[in-house]
Amino acid sequence: MKLITISIIVILFAMTEKLYACDACGCSIHNSEIGLITDFKKNYFKMSFSRFGFYSFSETGKGSTDFFNKGNLSFRFGLGKMKKVHLAMQVPYIVNSRKGQEGYQSVKGISDVNMSLYYELIPNKCLGSAGSLYFEVGAGASAPTGYYNAHIHNENLPENFNIGKGTFYFNTQTNLVFRWNQSGLVWSNFFQWLPKSKDDYQFGNSLSTQLTVFHEFGLNNVKFIPSTGVYMESVAKDVFPSGLSVVESGGRSIFCGFGTNIKFSKWIAGFILSKPLVNSYANESVQAKLRWTSQLSFNF
Repeated sequence: MKLITISIIVILFAMTEKLYACDACGCSIHNSEIGLITDFKKNYFKMSFSRFGFYSFSETGKGSTDFFNKGNLSFRFGLGKMKKVHLAMQVPYIVNSRKGQEGYQSVKGISDVNMSLYYELIPNKCLGSAGSLYFEVGAGASAPTGYYNAHIHNENLPENFNIGKGTFYFNTQTNLVFRWNQSGLVWSNFFQWLPKSKDDYQFGNSLSTQLTVFHEFGLNNVKFIPSTGVYMESVAKDVFPSGLSVVESGGRSIFCGFGTNIKFSKWIAGFILSKPLVNSYANESVQAKLRWTSQLSFNF
């Protein structure tokens, strides 16, 4: 429990620090998927899809609607005899689109591949006769495998429409799962740090946290796991190579999500819809829209 307390203190301290934020006209999609309940301690192969939308009413993007779509192939498996260390890898494919004064524009392609290692600090500890606690920490890096266009403004698109970030960047994550009988909660925190891109543009760091409660019920081999939760993210302003901040960038938001997972044998299918409760992006020039995420995974 001391380890959990220390982790909470570190996370709360980090949230008070100034972050270098996500890009103009909206928020980038990091490697954490909102609201999906995963059996963290299991090995899996997974396919997922997420869609984030923003409406811009700034002078530069007046009346435009942006959608950030990400398909993701990922796997995770335990290493060593004790299986307390887990290797995870994600290969994302991104389609970013804008509909506005310039008509319909889009960019697409394989994005930056991420690889992370997780360590079980509390490997499913029993709490009495009906409870259990699982807690892990992880860290990883993303390679610049996605295309980065340093002159994307020539196409009247902002920097965050790039498929890749043009640099290696890093992430840390904590996952806590508490169960009591057939109910429980999942608390996850994700931090992403980006050095300067190859043209010295500074994409922003991001910090997010989500808390999801769930209940499991079902018949025979089919189980249903409805869930609801809150997701919060904080991003700060990007920085031009000149050192000046990008005015229409950064922001904070709070989302409320509702969804369900269906488990059949070793398969899990899930869907969640998230509605913005509070959002303030890009100097109040961008409004977040509904977000949704789906997944299909095979556990082994």
